[in-house]
Amino acid sequence: MSTSEVISEKREVKNFSKVVLKEHHEGELYITFGRKEGLTIEAPEDIITRIETSVSDDTLTIKTTGTVLEKIGDAIRTTLTRKVIKYHLIVRDLQSLDITGIIKAEIEPLRARQFFVKFNGVGTIKFNSLDVDLLEAKLTNVGNIELNGKAYEQNVDITGSGKYDADDLESQIAKITMKGIGIATLWAIQELNVKLRGVGKVSYYGNPRVKSDIAPVGSFIHLGKK
Repeated sequence: MSTSEVISEKREVKNFSKVVLKEHHEGELYITFGRKEGLTIEAPEDIITRIETSVSDDTLTIKTTGTVLEKIGDAIRTTLTRKVIKYHLIVRDLQSLDITGIIKAEIEPLRARQFFVKFNGVGTIKFNSLDVDLLEAKLTNVGNIELNGKAYEQNVDITGSGKYDADDLESQIAKITMKGIGIATLWAIQELNVKLRGVGKVSYYGNPRVKSDIAPVGSFIHLGKK
């Protein structure tokens, strides 16, 4: 078990609008917007030295280096000691967020023309207020994505047993494809296109024109007006 002291370290990061986080231990990510980009990491000293940050092709990548045994050890130690790795990220512009791992993430009010979010892991990504023209969301494994705000159009792809909670995200057009045993709740005003394979469940608010292709074991439920 790690007895390493938790320390805080600032990293210089700039000139990016996309973020990739690959985490194999329990972590928390907090994203806020500001004029000056920056990243502060809080982690045990023996782990923080192996957390690598780099910017290339407009993408900030955050990942932990090390051997397979070191990564397994990190995961066990952080789970047993509850020493959660914390990332405090300040961005000027955010167009894409790709997270893999055991993560709790919270994103402050976000405005963009297009935004892409991908979550492959365990935990929850929460968008406190979203305002976009087009949202592309991909959810795999058992993670949750929670959203509120507005997205003129949203395209959602769910594989596995994750939960997509967007009943407070007002959309004119929504399209969702689900494979597995996931759960999704949407709010669509004009159009809704649903393709459901497996025993998943899709529920929706609003009275849009609906096009649906639902497997016999799937559930598709109209919740009424919002």
